Amino acid sequence: LTRRYDAVAEAAACGGGGGATNYELALRHALDIWEGARRSVGNRHIIFLTDGSPTVGDPILEAERQKARHLNVAIHTVYIGCQWTYPAVLNLLSQDTGGSQFSVFEEPPPSPPSPSAEDAPSPPLVRVQRRRPKEWRPPTGTLG
Repeated sequence: LTRRYDAVAEAAACGGGGGATNYELALRHALDIWEGARRSVGNRHIIFLTDGSPTVGDPILEAERQKARHLNVAIHTVYIGCQWTYPAVLNLLSQDTGGSQFSVFEEPPPSPPSPSAEDAPSPPLVRVQRRRPKEWRPPTGTLG
């Protein structure tokens, strides 16, 4: 984590990915922070936040998972979207590195017992749920 909020805001503003989702490049840059550092220094965690499945690069992140294990980095995955569409590669990524998994999704507001014209509609509820999936592996080594 960082306290350089201006740098994070600037990097986020320069996004412009055009709809492509590249897990590989993002993880490679994050893991490079610990390249060459002593392995025994502190806890190492990455919080990987995404709203899509990878569309560019290696779909199972073989090199990045291996590098994270070598550097002793736990990758915690957070998927923003329907919990039943959680990308399978995120299971693989967090399981292989000792990370946790989370889903963030919107639930419809509860229906009031007797709606009236004066009542304003309730805003949707955003739910964060920790996932506890069973061990998962792609059947043939690929996701395609």
